[in-house]
Amino acid sequence: MPRTAADNQRIKDERREDILAAARTVFGRKGLAGAKISDVAQAAGLSHGLVYHYFDSKEAIYADLVEALFARATMDLQRLERGKGSPLARIRAFVEQRLERMRAEPDMFGIVMQACLHPDAIPGSTRAALETFANRCMSAMTKTITAGQLRGEVVD
Repeated sequence: MPRTAADNQRIKDERREDILAAARTVFGRKGLAGAKISDVAQAAGLSHGLVYHYFDSKEAIYADLVEALFARATMDLQRLERGKGSPLARIRAFVEQRLERMRAEPDMFGIVMQACLHPDAIPGSTRAALETFANRCMSAMTKTITAGQLRGEVVD
């Protein structure tokens, strides 16, 4: 029985996720500059050429990983900014969420740390997105700390 369009799409989506999972590990350990598409392909159990069927370059894979990270972190930031509870409770929850994500996804933490330590090694658009996101984090945390100080929950 031939595969349906839905079957083909499911396989394509799964293979793309396999590539991203392999890239997380490879980039987390080697960094973007030290990694090669062949490293990602080998880790994913795919051919070198097949990876290019799904992504134009290792930079494109990296950008997708960072974008996914931002999506998850944005939800955490929204809870920090608008969540229920006191400012101090929201700060604690935010820090706990970040620590839990680092434990659950150590390779993603490695990717972010390498990007922060070696910003010239990542594509300009991804670097700009990281800087924008870092500024948003700093702003959200500053506002929440200030609100906590006004309530007497956080020391000046």
